[in-house]
Amino acid sequence: MLFKTDVDEEPVSFSNGPEINRDQRIHNLLIFLTRKDLTFRWKAAEALGAIRAVQAVEPLIKALDDPYVDVGWMAARSLGQIGDPRAVKPLIDRLSHEDQWMRKGAAWGLGLIGDERAVEPLLPLLNDPKTKVKAQAAHALGKIGDKRALPALKKVLKDETITKMVSEAIGKIEEKQKEASPKSSTKAKPKSSAKKSTEATTKAKKKSSAKASPEVTTKAKPKPKPSAKAGPKATVKTKQEPIQKPTTKASPKTTSKAKSKSTTKK
Repeated sequence: MLFKTDVDEEPVSFSNGPEINRDQRIHNLLIFLTRKDLTFRWKAAEALGAIRAVQAVEPLIKALDDPYVDVGWMAARSLGQIGDPRAVKPLIDRLSHEDQWMRKGAAWGLGLIGDERAVEPLLPLLNDPKTKVKAQAAHALGKIGDKRALPALKKVLKDETITKMVSEAIGKIEEKQKEASPKSSTKAKPKSSAKKSTEATTKAKKKSSAKASPEVTTKAKPKPKPSAKAGPKATVKTKQEPIQKPTTKASPKTTSKAKSKSTTKK
């Protein structure tokens, strides 16, 4: 489909059909972003964000200052969809814009990018006079997930106009912190494994010492051998005791002599 917005402008295809490749479409949208017609600039800014055209970052940053705030607001959101860090500072500068829609769009874009540089500049918007701006700032802080935003979010939790959005943001930040906490425990696991390894080494040393102790006892066993040799000598001495038997044999002689004396007396 061809569009011609002004008399002096050449027609440009705004089609999304298969006959136009991505590069050609981005080229056409960038042309529409500079058209005089407000509707085409707004639609071009929206489409460039939808297809996440990195080539459109600089033109969309320029579109933040479009005379029509609808174009600038859409450009801010599209920059967030693209997610290029080059857009962080320009979006932060628009958080103090006089128009509420521009402030909301800038907060929206920063939340989509998720850069932590936007945390501090977003905090004042929690007390913005416009409810939509406050809610969008809380939403953006929740998407970024930085714990620095928790104290400010808890202070405005009593604000009934944004209670739901603030509580959701606090929940997202706390969940992100919980997800980050297991990393420290996983880092601490090697210490426990190191302790286990030391315990294993000590156990291994004990086992090796236990295995080495029988060797010592077996080496110490030959020492009592002299006593074993001395044993037979002691038994020989006990065998020599029968040498005193002649005393027992002499007793019959004395009895025979006594008998002879008794007979002579008779």
